[in-house]
Amino acid sequence: MSSILEKIDGHTVDISLLSHGGLVIDLGCRNFRFATEMLKRGHRVISVDADPDVFKNVPDNIKIYNKAISINKNKKVIIYNKLTESAYTSEVKDYHRHDGVEIDTVTIDEISPKEEYDVLKIDIEGSEYELLSNTNFNPL
Repeated sequence: MSSILEKIDGHTVDISLLSHGGLVIDLGCRNFRFATEMLKRGHRVISVDADPDVFKNVPDNIKIYNKAISINKNKKVIIYNKLTESAYTSEVKDYHRHDGVEIDTVTIDEISPKEEYDVLKIDIEGSEYELLSNTNFNPL
């Protein structure tokens, strides 16, 4: 099967990997546009975001985690948020300062412990490389 690339809310997805009713994990769901599009296409969605303000208007049928993604279980982090003219930005740093919001973390294993997922979308405000390059991160 050849790849079928499609741009969805600024993210390029190989939609040939998606089975109808398959699971999509959306790390950094921000506005739920990606998640909502996946729901419209018949997929199940789990959305994860560290910012508590994101979950004020959650679309129906999306399982949510208001936590920061981590490779370590039972960890806490501080999220530092700031709005800029161009976009929302945040930095998630290890808990050691007192000028942000303390957030619990969740691991991939805790999100989907017994079920494989079709797509893992990662948009975590500049921390993607840190997550993906850590040898303890095993998304499969």
